[in-house]
Amino acid sequence: MSSPSTDTAAEKRASSEPTRTCIGCRSSQPQSGLVRYVVGDKAPYLAPDLRGSFPGRGYWLGPRRGCLRAAIERNAFRDGLPAESSIDLETVAQTTVQAYERRLAGLTQGGWRNGLVHLGVSDTLEALEFDGMALIWLAPGGGSTRESVRRKAEARGVPVLEYGDPQMMGAIFGRDSVSTLAYMDRSIAEEARQCVTRAAAFSEVA
Repeated sequence: MSSPSTDTAAEKRASSEPTRTCIGCRSSQPQSGLVRYVVGDKAPYLAPDLRGSFPGRGYWLGPRRGCLRAAIERNAFRDGLPAESSIDLETVAQTTVQAYERRLAGLTQGGWRNGLVHLGVSDTLEALEFDGMALIWLAPGGGSTRESVRRKAEARGVPVLEYGDPQMMGAIFGRDSVSTLAYMDRSIAEEARQCVTRAAAFSEVA
């Protein structure tokens, strides 16, 4: 449980953050809980602005495919769209997934270069011997070695993400494949977790 002072600081940060309304589901929440989109004049017309740096009017959406679908069905972007244009849900959802995966790759590569990310089963298992590990990323699938990482992480109370595949993970580091890595920095780990969670949410068909 967090200390009272920590809770108070978190509450102050939350209360000072701007509140936005999702144009899909119409719920209001802190800005960091939404995704900003901007409209352009060329297909696919709608682009996710993960860093909040794109010029132009911003449209805020909950970080899930359902909110994007609802906004398109409500024609919520009509004021910014060129005449006779339309937005394709599948294309924009995939573009959003790719944006989060690029951000995940950048975070992970930067952490690795600064010694804050460990690659491979053996290095991850070794790192799990020490306090301070923030998160483990595993490529989905079987394998006794990866299962040994999962079991040890669970025993140490370290959260585990499953996403992508070994080739996707390996491409971040210029390797053929990587199936296991560990984040030692909590801020990097938290943003990586958010990227994975949101990419998965926009990938869902239901």
